[in-house]
Amino acid sequence: MNDTGRFMEMDSDFLASCAPLSRPFLDHLFEHYVKTASERNLPYEQYRQAFYQMVVSHRASIFTLMQNQLTGHRPHGKEGMPTDFFLSSLQQAAPEHTVVQAQTLSPWTKLHLVRKGFKHVEYHSFAEVLLARMIDQRGKGWLPSARLKEEPHMWVYYQAPPSLYVDGEWIEQPIQVIPYPLIEDMGLVPSGILWSPWEGLMLDDWLHLPEMGAIRFFGQKRLYGRILWDISFDDLARWGIEPDPQLGTIAQSEEGRQYLAHKALLDLAIRKFTK
Repeated sequence: MNDTGRFMEMDSDFLASCAPLSRPFLDHLFEHYVKTASERNLPYEQYRQAFYQMVVSHRASIFTLMQNQLTGHRPHGKEGMPTDFFLSSLQQAAPEHTVVQAQTLSPWTKLHLVRKGFKHVEYHSFAEVLLARMIDQRGKGWLPSARLKEEPHMWVYYQAPPSLYVDGEWIEQPIQVIPYPLIEDMGLVPSGILWSPWEGLMLDDWLHLPEMGAIRFFGQKRLYGRILWDISFDDLARWGIEPDPQLGTIAQSEEGRQYLAHKALLDLAIRKFTK
């Protein structure tokens, strides 16, 4: 394995911070970035920080592009972005606005570089491929050669609720980086939190924090179109959120619990995204 590969293998935080890029995309893009950087033989941390700043800038513009396209209508429900819009967006991002032919999507799909359905490209795949096109301005070779079908789409942060109470304070658990989409047998607890700087996860029913990212409790369900968080009052207290006495009996109700869960996510988001 080359130096870039060893570096990538060691740094799971870099994976999560560069969502919605998957590992193969990030390996491919970052290795090319290091090889072609104008300044040579710098510490990897400096390359990483410069690359990360590119991701942040382009990721924000892609999310805005997606929001503008989806405002007022979701043409494919929760499925994805229209294929023709995907192709035109790639053309706009390409050097000299090179046209991407529709038939190109067939080999890309077979190589698992693009996830698409009938007349649409899945949201996070749309963002990942467009992000790669914006970062790497080569005419050819800007995509990885292939990707395994079972490869995680991206990586996100996870933290279980505090479980140890010492000297009047709950001690936080370690932060983990885990694959997304989530797998049922990962051992995650309902009151654990997940967060990511990729705002597009709001399309998967995560709580959106504009210009910050998205966050959720692992325990989640939809009821009559509403997102409900599966977290107890005891676990909310572990995260430092107590019922508001001014709410009276409502504070101990289901409505009160959901209100506190929402408040907890906002509070936790400030802690996680502003570190």
